[in-house]
Amino acid sequence: MSDLILDGRVAVVTGAATGIGEGSALALARAGASVVLADLDDARPVADEIIAAGGKAAVTRCDIADEDQVAAVMAVAVETFGRLDILHANAGLGHGQARLTDIDKKAWDRTVSVNLTGTWLCLRHAARAMIEQGRGGSIVVTASATGLVGFPLTGGYAATKAGLISLTKTASMELAEAGIRVNAVAPGPIATDMVQKAIAARPELEDELRRSVPLGRPGAVEEVAHTVVWLCSSQASYITGTTVPVDGGQVAG
Repeated sequence: MSDLILDGRVAVVTGAATGIGEGSALALARAGASVVLADLDDARPVADEIIAAGGKAAVTRCDIADEDQVAAVMAVAVETFGRLDILHANAGLGHGQARLTDIDKKAWDRTVSVNLTGTWLCLRHAARAMIEQGRGGSIVVTASATGLVGFPLTGGYAATKAGLISLTKTASMELAEAGIRVNAVAPGPIATDMVQKAIAARPELEDELRRSVPLGRPGAVEEVAHTVVWLCSSQASYITGTTVPVDGGQVAG
């Protein structure tokens, strides 16, 4: 475990089995936090990696669109580690590349229920736990560059991510008096399974994404994770209500 800027803190990470969530869980643990990994998929390998490196981790299954399951995740954090200080509300999904006129209604509904409603549920129950403790806390939401500027063929996904940016602002204002900071990260093209699947479905997308990023490459999950850790630390103690693009400059133009 390196630079323990979160030593003694307890974090919940949703969507922690793979991708950005996996990277975040590992980075939070390296920073000293005990981490509860929540996912529909098996996050045990990630937890085992944390424990093998000398950290503390617990695993729980969760569909964030189900409020009872979300409440149970926050309870696991408190029951297992005695407190809850950090939430990285990261879990989300896409509906595949499709025009607004062609998106399947069921796919649209599921995207909204997970990305927007599910994230709200995570924020709701984490904030309740933090308020009850009276020690403040930090919440980071995974939005997206697609929520900041227009990206064709991502309509439903982009709409939910734009909604999360607005939710982050409102939550930061409502929770400030409890000492809870709420921020978002907005990743651009990151080398995750979701991006790779999109490229597999439409191979020309890879070149399009590279051309859209001034730094000329996709980001790594660790680059998002480092931003999450910083936002959760005392080094960002005067930052709340903001969305930080982690996008290689994609939305700068």
